[in-house]
Amino acid sequence: MSYRSRVIADGASHYWRLSEQAGSSALDSVGTAHGSISALGVTLAQPGAISVGLNTAMAFDDANSGQVFFGALAVPVPVTVEAWINLPVDGSYRTIFSCRNATTGLFFGIGGGTLQVFNGAGANVGGPTSVTDGTWHHVAAVLNGTTATLYRDGVQDGAPAPCTLAPTTNLSSLSYDAGADGLRWKGLLDEVALYPKALSAAEIAAHFNARNELEPAGGDAGVPGWWMVGEDGGEDLMRFNTWRTVTPSNTVDFPRPSDAILVGAGGDIAAVMQNNVVVVLTLPAGAWVPIVARRINATGTTATGLIALNNA
Repeated sequence: MSYRSRVIADGASHYWRLSEQAGSSALDSVGTAHGSISALGVTLAQPGAISVGLNTAMAFDDANSGQVFFGALAVPVPVTVEAWINLPVDGSYRTIFSCRNATTGLFFGIGGGTLQVFNGAGANVGGPTSVTDGTWHHVAAVLNGTTATLYRDGVQDGAPAPCTLAPTTNLSSLSYDAGADGLRWKGLLDEVALYPKALSAAEIAAHFNARNELEPAGGDAGVPGWWMVGEDGGEDLMRFNTWRTVTPSNTVDFPRPSDAILVGAGGDIAAVMQNNVVVVLTLPAGAWVPIVARRINATGTTATGLIALNNA
């Protein structure tokens, strides 16, 4: 099962892949909390953490107030915050995700080179292992309302410690902490997800280990598999004899549902299925996926050069 499929299958309520190639929005792949990217201080299309498919990350520069802002975001309890991070040697406090103000919410980031969680009252849980070595690390913070547990690269990072937390709807962002006037990120962020539950140690380990896994042909976790043009994968691209250029739209359906979608330049496609469920797939350039879709939504779609394929 691929990394993306595991995130979705394990119940993420928000999932920011940070793979945008242009624009000022960071799309939420499973929810509707699309973020606003600051005009300065964020560089798109940087090498990402996941080694398969078209995956890129965002680089944040603390000197230019780089952040992704979500506005008021409902953060439940229990909650798990997960991300991939890449940060050079740095002893400062840096924010991965924050929904903290002066009294409520949480901060998840680093301080003194190690993982840190704070609540709005200032209670702190810190990990013992450095994550500031200029390489990618998978990190997670699990908060059940009374304690917080940190994870680094699929294993627990230090012992759980007291950290009370109540649900909030505070202003939320990546790379900015309102509770301490900044603490901006200075490095790469990728694949940030929020879960309305406490992920288990086994689930977190599986996520870390899935970073090199492709979607299998035929799909998994309800997500269709995909093939590259010219690849032998159980379906024959040449059997499609009607090819139609797709203009993504949130309202206009295809003249007839597709039998497959071909991607020119890779990215996300937000496919509206026959039952009106929206499935977001991340596809590399030159990939095709056998899905029966009514339309491809403009919202959530970053891939371009799309073609709808039919058998007749």
